[in-house]
Amino acid sequence: MPIDAHIEVFEENIHTLASMDVAGMWERLRAEFLDEYVRLERTGLSPDDMARSLRSFMDELSARPLEDLARQNAGVSYNQGRDVAIQTAAEEGEVQYVVRSEVLDTNTCRACSFLDGEVFEVGTPDYERYMPPAECLGGDRCRGFYVAIGEGQ
Repeated sequence: MPIDAHIEVFEENIHTLASMDVAGMWERLRAEFLDEYVRLERTGLSPDDMARSLRSFMDELSARPLEDLARQNAGVSYNQGRDVAIQTAAEEGEVQYVVRSEVLDTNTCRACSFLDGEVFEVGTPDYERYMPPAECLGGDRCRGFYVAIGEGQ
C-alpha cells in the first residue's frame, strides 16, 4: 500500500477517535451540568443566583479529564503514526519485524510488562493484535510502542 493510502487510513482513524472522544467529553460535561442544575433548582435560588452558581460550577470543573483525554489521544496518535511508518518501511523491504517496548516503571501494567520485548512480524495477525495499546489494562493510557527492527539488526 502506498504511503498516501497509509496516511489516509491514519487520518480517518484519528478523526474517528477524536470525534468519539469529543462526543464523550461533551456528554460528561452536559450530564454534570444538568445534575448541578437539578440540584440547584431544588434549593429555591433566584434565577440570578442560580445563573451565578451554574457559571461558578462550570468554571470549577476539573481540567483533569480533559488532560487525560489529551494524553490518551496523544498515545494512540503516536502509535498510529508509528504504524504508518513501519508499514511503509516494511513495504520497501527495510523492516520485517518489530519489538514491543514498554516504559517499565510502577505505572506499567502486568500485561504490558509481559509483552515488553516480544517480537512480531509486520503485517501478521499478531502484529495487529498486540499493537499498543492492545492488551494494556490502562487502555489508551498505554505508553508502549513498537520499535522497528531494520534488516541485519
